[in-house]
Amino acid sequence: MPNRRDPRRAARAGVDITPMRLGGVVAVVAGVLFALPGAGQLLDQTIGDIVDQDVADQVEEDVAAAVEDVVQQQVESSVAQQVEQQVASTVQQTVESSVAQQVEQAIANTVEQTVESGVTGQIEQAVTGAVQQTLESEVVNAVQQQVESSVVGTIAAQVESGVAGQIGEQLLDTVQDTVQGEIGDVVNEIGNGVRDVAQGVQNAAGVDNPAAERSETFVADVDPLGRGIERETWIILVPAEHAARIATWGFTIRERQDLATLNRVLLRVAAPENRDIAQAALELALDAPGTQVDFNHVYRPGAEPAVARAATGMPAIANATPPRPAPALPALAVGVVDTAVASEHEALRNADIVQHDFVPFAAERPTAHGTAVASILVGEGGKLRPQLTGGRVYAASVFFADEDGNDASTAASITVATEWLVTQGVSVINMSLAGPPNRVLEATIAALTERGAIVVAAVGNNGPNGAPLYPAAYANVVGVTAIDSAHRIYRYANRGPHVVFAAPGVGIPAARSGGGYREQTGTSIAAPHVAAVIARMCSTRVGAPAAEIVVDLKSHAVDLGAKDFDNTFGFGLITPLETGPITASR
Repeated sequence: MPNRRDPRRAARAGVDITPMRLGGVVAVVAGVLFALPGAGQLLDQTIGDIVDQDVADQVEEDVAAAVEDVVQQQVESSVAQQVEQQVASTVQQTVESSVAQQVEQAIANTVEQTVESGVTGQIEQAVTGAVQQTLESEVVNAVQQQVESSVVGTIAAQVESGVAGQIGEQLLDTVQDTVQGEIGDVVNEIGNGVRDVAQGVQNAAGVDNPAAERSETFVADVDPLGRGIERETWIILVPAEHAARIATWGFTIRERQDLATLNRVLLRVAAPENRDIAQAALELALDAPGTQVDFNHVYRPGAEPAVARAATGMPAIANATPPRPAPALPALAVGVVDTAVASEHEALRNADIVQHDFVPFAAERPTAHGTAVASILVGEGGKLRPQLTGGRVYAASVFFADEDGNDASTAASITVATEWLVTQGVSVINMSLAGPPNRVLEATIAALTERGAIVVAAVGNNGPNGAPLYPAAYANVVGVTAIDSAHRIYRYANRGPHVVFAAPGVGIPAARSGGGYREQTGTSIAAPHVAAVIARMCSTRVGAPAAEIVVDLKSHAVDLGAKDFDNTFGFGLITPLETGPITASR
C-alpha cells in the first residue's frame, strides 16, 4: 500500500496543496461515499494516493529547477574562468606574433621616409633600431590591454546569452578580428608621433642597430669545388666611388650594406641562371675597378675536431638584440667575430662586453664557441685566468644554426661585422673561425689591414696535411696555432707558411654557455691569447704601426721548432714584451 502523507508534510516539503484543489478531489469521489460499503476508508486511501502522487510530481519539478539553477551558475563560473585564461594566453600569443610583425614593418617604413632626407646612413640605422625597440614594446602593452578588455567583454556577453558551448570555436576568430582593429588604431597613432621620436634619436651618438629584418631562410649548397655556400647567391664588394653603377648591373639585390669606414658597398644578390660567376667577375672588374665577386661561402668555428665538437651541444638564442650604445673605447679592447656570447654566464656577468648580431637569416644563434672565447679574454671565475683583464670585448655575432644544427657563418656576415668593429674604433680583431678562400673576404681583410687593424685568426684543425684555411692564410693576417702545457703542437693543427705564432690551446678552461666550465682545445682557443697580447701592446704603444708591433713580437717569441721560423710553430710562442711567455688559463 502506498505511504500516506499528511498535507502538512507536503506543505513543509514546499508542495502547493490548497483547499480548492482538495475540494475538487472530494467532489470526484463524493458519489462513492454513498454507493459503496466502506466508502469512508476507501475515500481516505484514494485521497492519500492522489496527494502522494501530486507531492512527488511537484517535488521532482522543484528539485529539477533547483539543480538546473545550481548547474547553470557553476557552468557560467567555470566557463568564465577558463575563457579568461584562454583569452590571456591567446591575446599574448596573437599580439606578440601579429603586432610585432605589422608594427615593425609600419614603423620601419615610416621612419625611413621621415629621416631619409636629412640623416646619414649610420643615424638612419640607429633611428630604425631605437624606434623599433622603444615603440614596439609600448605598442604591445597598449594593444594587449585594449584587446584583453574588449575580448573579455565580448565573450562574457556570449556566455550570458547561452553561447558558452561555442566559445571554443569562436575564441581565436574573435581575438584575431579584435586585434586587427586595435592594431590599425594604434599604428596610426604611432605614425603621427614618429617624426618627434626620430628627431630625438638623431641627437643620440653611437646608437647601435640590429641587423636587417631576419625573415630569410638559409639554404645550403656547394660551389663547383664542393665547398659550402649559400644556394643561388653571390656577394659583390664594390668600391664606394663605383656604387652608382650597381643599378645598371641587372642583379636582383637581396641585401645591400654600405661599409662607409671601409669605403665599400656589399651586395648579396640572386645568382643569375645564365651568367658564369668568373665571367661576371671579370666584367664587373672592368666596369668598376676593384670590384670583387664570389659565392657566399660558409665558415665554421673550430675549438675541436668535428667529432668532438658535435658532442658539446649547442645552446642557442633567437635573434640576439642589439646592445645599448657603448661608452668611449677603453685602452684595452678586442673585437671578436664569432658566435653570440652568453653574457649572463657567471664568469661574464661583470665583464665589459658589447654585443651585436649580423645574421640575416631567421635561425637560432649558437653561443657555445663565442662564450668560450670571450671567457678566455675577460672571464672571471672557476679556473679562468683572463688574458685581457679590465678590457672590453666587442662581440660580433655572425653564426647561426644551419639545417643540420651545426654552427655556420657566411662571408657576407663576416664582412659586415668587421665594418662595425672598425666603426667602434677596435684595432685588434680575433677570428676563431675558418673556411675556404673568398675574394670578397680577402678584399675586406686587405682593407682592414690598410687602415691599421690587426686581424688574428686560427689556422684551423684539419691536421698537419690539411689545406690552408682562411682568413688565417691571407697576407698580413696573424695565423695562430695551438700548443699544450709542455709546448707540444696540437696534433690536429694545420701547418704551413701562414702560421705566425703559437699559443696555449690544449685543455684550456673556458666557460660553457649553459653554465659551468670545461676544458677546450683547438687553434681557435689559442687565437684569443695572441689577440690579447697584441691588444696590450697596442695600448702601451699608442700610434705605433700595427706591422711594427707584430715584427717586434716575432723577434721576442720563444722559438719552439726550427730556428727563427717553421711551418709548425711559426715564429714560436708569443711573448709579451713587458713580461715573460704567456701561460695557459689554468
